[in-house]
Amino acid sequence: MNLAGELFVIIANVFWATNGIFVKFTNDYTTPMVQVVIRQFIVVCIYLLMFGIKERNLKFLKVEKKYLLKLILTGVFGVGLISIFFTIALVNTNFANAVTLLNFSAVFVIILSFIFLKEKITGKTIFSTIVAIIGVIIMLRPSLGLDKGIVFALIASFMYSIYIVLISSLKKVHIGARLIYGSGFAVLTVIPFALIFESPIIITDIGLVLFYQLFAGIAIVGGFYFFNLAINKIPANIAGILNISEPIFAVFIGYFIFGEILKSYELIGSALIILAIVILNIKFKRNKVKKIVSNS
Repeated sequence: MNLAGELFVIIANVFWATNGIFVKFTNDYTTPMVQVVIRQFIVVCIYLLMFGIKERNLKFLKVEKKYLLKLILTGVFGVGLISIFFTIALVNTNFANAVTLLNFSAVFVIILSFIFLKEKITGKTIFSTIVAIIGVIIMLRPSLGLDKGIVFALIASFMYSIYIVLISSLKKVHIGARLIYGSGFAVLTVIPFALIFESPIIITDIGLVLFYQLFAGIAIVGGFYFFNLAINKIPANIAGILNISEPIFAVFIGYFIFGEILKSYELIGSALIILAIVILNIKFKRNKVKKIVSNS
């Protein structure tokens, strides 16, 4: 197992968890989809500045035609439709339900990566996924019922799994191109939905919205940058499982930043998620097992 790749996923989850702080602060001043549009526009600007300075030009944005459709789809599925369906899910069900079901993306990734990337499905990955999802359920205690919010959360989860598989198939494309194309097409995807479902556009304090969304954008940049670095080093199904660690950081951010009470079941759930990561890194020495069996 590539420990650097795994560490990059963990770092990405820390960034993504901090994004929730600024989203929470911005909720009083504008609507969710407007936030996504503003945030992703800021993200594109940061990426252009970051990679423009690093590469000293923008030639990396020139990609082969065979990769272009996949890059567009990373934006549509990776941020755009996920943001839309997850936002609708939050409107129609509670936060615990939506976040729990979003983490089911790990299951979809295992299936899709097997079909499209020919990644192996092992007992270890299945067991780790089950343990991690049980940890999330214990931590968030969702009250899963039959409402349309559940359906939208599952759709968002599936969209996220498509994104992970797509970027895993784009390892030969410059990471800056992946991120900029993705965020750019995400903005184009969300704008029509914001205009349709959140019209008239309401922003009560543009200064505060831009201030909070700047920091939210930095968190998103960090998250997707490190996650894409991770995908260059580890299989998609492993990245999908490790991604389930984000609720751990969200819970502790709630404790340290917002003064929320840290509950025992949250600690138990966190421990199970950590256990799932440990299981992923256990190396089973089959040859030794065979020798023991043959000698007995």
